[in-house]
Formats: sequence, structure tokens, C-alpha cells
Amino acid sequence: MAADNFREALRIAVIGGSNPDSGILKLAEEAGRLIAQNSCLLVSGGLGGVMEAASKGAKKEGGITLGILPKNNIDGANKYIDFPIATGLGWIRNCLLYTSPSPRDRTRSRMPSS
Repeated sequence: MAADNFREALRIAVIGGSNPDSGILKLAEEAGRLIAQNSCLLVSGGLGGVMEAASKGAKKEGGITLGILPKNNIDGANKYIDFPIATGLGWIRNCLLYTSPSPRDRTRSRMPSS
């Protein structure tokens, strides 16, 4: 995906553990690769484990990655994150991953109605 097209790309979030087994890491990397191959933007928590493996897969295919980080700085972002966003929100940042609308979803909310 060309860097100038990322604003209109479908965003797909990948969330997972920081210490998964090797089988899960392989699946996450493959998921990231498929996300990039389909011209989608990979969004994750930006840290290690599943998030790093998915980001690695996306970068191998020329994809764009965005990391929504838990701390007030970007120091912990994995090396495959193109756009690190420091939030200071801790694990609550996962809610941002879930509710971040893609350009195609601008009129719909992803949050369940109460």
C-alpha cells in the first residue's frame, strides 16, 4: 500500500498477547501479511508478541502499520510500527482499537447499543 493511500484504507486491528507460543506468532505474522496484501492498514497496540508479529508480516508485504501505545511515550513501540501513537491510557487503549472507524464506516458506530 502506498503511504499516500493509507487515509482511505480499511483499518484492521490485531490484538493479542505479548508472550504467545510460536504457532500463534506464525498465525499473527500471516494475518499481518494478508492485511497488507489486501491494501488494508494494520492497527495494533504496537508492542511485542502478537502485535509485533502481525506488524512484521504487514511490513514484509509493504503494508502500513499504526500502533496505539499504552504509555505516554513511544519508546516501547515495536520496530515494525510506522505511526506510533502514545496515549498514556494503559490497557484501556484497546477500546480505541475496537472503536476506530474505517473510512467506509463513517456513518456507523461499532459500539454495541445498550
